[in-house]
Amino acid sequence: MKIGIQLYSVLSDFKKDNIATLETIADMGYQGIEFAFTFGNLPPEELADLLVKTKMETVGFYSLTLEEVLNPSNDIYIYSKKLSNPYIIVGSSSLLKDWSLTIEKTKEAGVIVQNAGMKLLYHNHTEEIMPLEEGGKPALSILAEKTDPEEVMLELDTHFLSKVGENPIEWLDKYKGRVPLLHLKDIKADGSVAEVGEGVLDMSAICKKAKEVGVKWLVVEFHEITERTPFESALLSIKNLRKLNV
Repeated sequence: MKIGIQLYSVLSDFKKDNIATLETIADMGYQGIEFAFTFGNLPPEELADLLVKTKMETVGFYSLTLEEVLNPSNDIYIYSKKLSNPYIIVGSSSLLKDWSLTIEKTKEAGVIVQNAGMKLLYHNHTEEIMPLEEGGKPALSILAEKTDPEEVMLELDTHFLSKVGENPIEWLDKYKGRVPLLHLKDIKADGSVAEVGEGVLDMSAICKKAKEVGVKWLVVEFHEITERTPFESALLSIKNLRKLNV
């Protein structure tokens, strides 16, 4: 498995200086970046050259809305082609307002993304892990059942699963072969976000299971951590991961 980082973790720095941020992340040992909401200010060709220079790959692109993914003329597709992006990711608690409609749009988006040579992934938050109705199945499980695994895959988030009392290892087992990207986000005893290896999750067991079920990228993510700067948190996370011989 390769180790990448979710751009959202260092987004404030990236907005200030695209080039310096990617170079800093690469120097820490990250092998790829999952872009989020933006590809930055560089034209596609220059960004592609920068990634080659820093020896990093594009892990995926996390989109703000399903609507922009449903538009094959959107810049997402222009950048993705130039960067050889394999995945487009969507996911938002706001999509639960009409989950049936969201599932239909996700199906449609999955076909469009596949026609563009990529795979669509749905990323969970806490809300998608909760039942839509009392005693019912989690929303994410319903989406998984009603979509084609060849067109719609998943990006599970360890923090959000754990926050609602779920075991990430069990979910990885449940969707074996359907989770190419895993968001590694640790959790403190009080439920807040921690850097990888600084919380209560058994990251060694999670990474072992991830490898077993076919995860291709471990994507480090953190946010709302005030004790350290984003770059400090990024470095601490990958150092802790390396100790696990990932």
